[in-house]
Formats: sequence, structure tokens, C-alpha cells
Amino acid sequence: MLQALRTPTKRTLARCTCLSLPSASSSPARHLSNSAPSRSLFPPKDPSSTAAAASSFSRPAPPALPPHLQREFEALVKRAQTPAAPGVDLAELEEGQEMHPDVVKRPKPEFEGDENPNTGERGGPKREPLVHGDWAYGGKVTDF
Repeated sequence: MLQALRTPTKRTLARCTCLSLPSASSSPARHLSNSAPSRSLFPPKDPSSTAAAASSFSRPAPPALPPHLQREFEALVKRAQTPAAPGVDLAELEEGQEMHPDVVKRPKPEFEGDENPNTGERGGPKREPLVHGDWAYGGKVTDF
């Protein structure tokens, strides 16, 4: 026999009150199978909410920002997309001023064109890499 018990959360549970021990012919599952209502662990989906979710973006996204932070974020994005130095005309700058002063300047080539006039080499380096007995590229020694 089954007796209904009330829990503090007001859910009804079924409890077997049989005094006989289960044997091979009877099982406790047989007592409980017909008495307790069968419930799914997950509630059924609301069809209206699934249709709305399908029409919107279905990929993960960060949580929404509060309105004042969203305005600040949009202002920062807009400012980042504008030119870095508005009002500066690069045509007014002298040769070499458009770059930062700390930029490493490469040495000037020893010749113009594709052919080295001293060696007759075509497509080779514009500066001789072997200077003062050291292999150097861009003014930096590469062999130690």
C-alpha cells in the first residue's frame, strides 16, 4: 500500500507502507510504478519562446551592459575608428617626419637599379653584407 507524504516544499511523494519484504515474485518497483505520477525532469518547452529564440541570434553572447556603460562603450568604439591625428596633413611634413623618431633607419643602398655595378650581380643585396669582416644586415652584425 502506498501512503502520500507531504514535504516542506509541498511536493507529494509516494512511500510504500507494505510490511512484507520483497521476494523474487514481487519487487518494490512494482508497488511504485502505478502510484506516483510520472514527471519529466525538464519542463516542456514553450513553443512561443522557441520561435522567438530561433528568429534571434542563437550564438552565445556576453551579458548586456547597463545603458550608461553601453553609451560609453559605443563612444569609445567610435573614437577608435576615427583617424589617429585629425587635422594633420602629411604633405606639410618634411622628409622623415612622418615616422616616429625612434624608428630604426635602414642604411642607404650603395647603388640604384637591379644590377650591382661593382660585381655585376642581379637581384642581390643593395648593400654588401660583408663589411669589416662581419656579416651585417641593416647595420646589425649577424655572425658572432
